[in-house]
Amino acid sequence: MATVLILDDEPVIREVLGSVLAKAGHVAREAATAAEGLARLEKEPVDLLLLDLMLPGKSGAEVAWHAREAGLKTPILAVSAAMDQWDADDLRDLGITAILAKPFSNDELLEVVRRILRG
Repeated sequence: MATVLILDDEPVIREVLGSVLAKAGHVAREAATAAEGLARLEKEPVDLLLLDLMLPGKSGAEVAWHAREAGLKTPILAVSAAMDQWDADDLRDLGITAILAKPFSNDELLEVVRRILRG
């Protein structure tokens, strides 16, 4: 069982992802904004950050950069419906562990989560 922080501005997405992760035995935590997500990362240990790249105000890439600058080693799974706006190498340079394009199936999500958590 792992604790996963879901950082997405869409409540329905957070709810659905949280449910999928919970059914797989994980504990899901939620954050709706970049500031809230970074604050939770600094205060609460999590095993994985599930990060939407398209956040209002501050992009998911900026969140990843700030997390790494703060010395956080939490693995990051980035998700986005607009993957054509992002360069995969640049995202990896920011410390993003894996990238998953929306839409994805529950099985695809859980497989990537398992792979990341295995290290």
